[in-house]
Amino acid sequence: MIGEVSTTSQPYVGLVDFSFGFARGSSFKNLYRGYKFDPKTLPKAKTNEQALLQTIMIYQFVINDLAQYLATHIEEDDVLDLKNELTKELDKCMMIFEKTYHPLTIYQMDKNALYIKEDFPWETGEY
Repeated sequence: MIGEVSTTSQPYVGLVDFSFGFARGSSFKNLYRGYKFDPKTLPKAKTNEQALLQTIMIYQFVINDLAQYLATHIEEDDVLDLKNELTKELDKCMMIFEKTYHPLTIYQMDKNALYIKEDFPWETGEY
């Protein structure tokens, strides 16, 4: 079949550094096809808020990668344990972010949300 890809035969051999995997588009050492973007050019956060938000996005990306891998490798208990551990870390980061800065989703938003009262990054020239 044209375009058929098999991932079930590819063993889990570990992950690359999370930030690097996020930037390049794959968390896996052996499941990566390069593209034109240079992963070393991931923008550096300018504020603590940006750094924490970037950490949250990286955790979300890696957890998503692991979940997709587990869809075809259900017997990999160590990968499932890692996904669960990272999910706990993500939850902690999200809780800290929302207490310190503002809600991350519409479900936690109220009329007192700080980001409603502040300028957006593109209005201040930050991005």
